[in-house]
Amino acid sequence: MVEVLYFSAPWCNPCKTFGPALQDAATRKGFSIRKVNVETDMETTQQYGVLGLPTTVWFKDGIAKISKTGPLSDDAIDKVILHLGA
Repeated sequence: MVEVLYFSAPWCNPCKTFGPALQDAATRKGFSIRKVNVETDMETTQQYGVLGLPTTVWFKDGIAKISKTGPLSDDAIDKVILHLGA
């Protein structure tokens, strides 16, 4: 199972467009998303070393495998999922 931690903030303009696109991709491709607001969940943000927004951390079977900073295109999301073997 593929899961994604999606780090964003209310003031992040790229997050405002990427968030809905990521949710749409999750619905179509069958992965789950847990959204993390970097302003209110500093512990998780620090745990994963998030320095830029948006950031996604991709998990396969509960293990963090890939971290990406910046909005991803649908093709880039496909490549991550393919790399994870999902």
